[in-house]
Amino acid sequence: MQLRALQQALALRLMLWSLLSIAVGLLLQKTALPFWRAFGQQTAGWGAIDGAIALAGWRSGAQSPPAQELPELRKLRALLWGNALLDLLYIAVGLLLWRQAGPTRRGHGAAVVLQGLFLAIFDWVHARATAQLEKQCKDLHDHKP
Repeated sequence: MQLRALQQALALRLMLWSLLSIAVGLLLQKTALPFWRAFGQQTAGWGAIDGAIALAGWRSGAQSPPAQELPELRKLRALLWGNALLDLLYIAVGLLLWRQAGPTRRGHGAAVVLQGLFLAIFDWVHARATAQLEKQCKDLHDHKP
């Protein structure tokens, strides 16, 4: 039902970010500037990991019977909020790297900050959408005759 559509939308959006990250990362490998090469390496690496997560999410999202949708939505919401907290940690680590001496560390740090920011927003937005869908599902369940 709606859960499967949400899971597929999440996976598709993350895969698009993944492909963009990989493409930008690979393009930046052609530059001679250490900052941008490091930024590109980090960006492509995150893109590859995000792509694997998106693919796994696409494959694992099965059609749930209506009675199972509410618990599955709760699990997904909890996962997204947990990820959002981890994203803040990524941002903090990226900022620490960014403040280090040397263009390579700064490039890696800047890329981690960018990826962490994107993922924090991504997870926050989708956790809220999941909570709204959960509420709708609960309202439907509570109003059944």
